[in-house]
Amino acid sequence: MLERRVYDLVSWNSIVAANVQNDAFALAIALFEKIGHDFSMHPDGISFVNVLAACAGLSALMQGRQIHASAVRNGLFENMFVGNALVHMYANVVSWNAMVSGYSRIERFEEALRLLEEMKEENIEFDIVT
Repeated sequence: MLERRVYDLVSWNSIVAANVQNDAFALAIALFEKIGHDFSMHPDGISFVNVLAACAGLSALMQGRQIHASAVRNGLFENMFVGNALVHMYANVVSWNAMVSGYSRIERFEEALRLLEEMKEENIEFDIVT
């Protein structure tokens, strides 16, 4: 994946951000995980903003929740930028659920099923509400 070792957090954040900007969301999440596990660095607010954008891009609710918990453990629960990234990540999943629920409530079941199929094609994680 990387030929040279990267030892500073600014470089890691840049690499993760570049992957998010290029829609390589899964790779961005994997790289974020390497920051703490392989290099014993502590992610900062920028790290969390980047990886939460990747979670939003994948609609990866479970990973997003884990990263949210990690942000809280790292004392970043009051960081405005992290908070905005969390709202974006959760809103992405909630929007899909709201649309499916709305179609179901007005008995437009074919549209609801079409959205569920689209979620499946987009690899959007279903949650208990879905």
